[in-house]
Amino acid sequence: MTKYRSLLSYGDFQGSADISVEDDCLFGRILHIDDVVTYEANSPQELEKSFKAAVDDYLDFCKEQGHNPCKPYKGGFNVRVSPDLHKKLAYMAKKKDMSLNEIVNEALAEKVDAESRVAGPVIHHHNHFVTVNNHGSYDSEEGAAWSEKAQKPKLSMLQ
Repeated sequence: MTKYRSLLSYGDFQGSADISVEDDCLFGRILHIDDVVTYEANSPQELEKSFKAAVDDYLDFCKEQGHNPCKPYKGGFNVRVSPDLHKKLAYMAKKKDMSLNEIVNEALAEKVDAESRVAGPVIHHHNHFVTVNNHGSYDSEEGAAWSEKAQKPKLSMLQ
């Protein structure tokens, strides 16, 4: 069975958006909760509406029952890494006078922060190589600072 998956977001909730080609249907479930709440639709737009309605219904249900709608996270989980990475992390932790847990925590926080910034503007960096002819001089940081003796040289840009 071929499935395609995407994520939906609404408030603090995420939901799956699955497509089953063989079954000719769109469906999903609210993620990161202890309960199982599903939804379905005939189009992507209807699936998003169905997801939002499912979240609203779930929040109403939780309020009526006095139940916390969000899955509680304890802050601890096991991470499997290669022995080589484990060794490098341990050496880094010792060098920085930190615990292995602090190093991993710092690395994960940096990754999550970097991923959250991706949604904003993307800054693109690249280098140009400049060839200067006629024996002139060029200061790439200050703009064109040409030798007074030489005429402005011809530049050829390589990208």
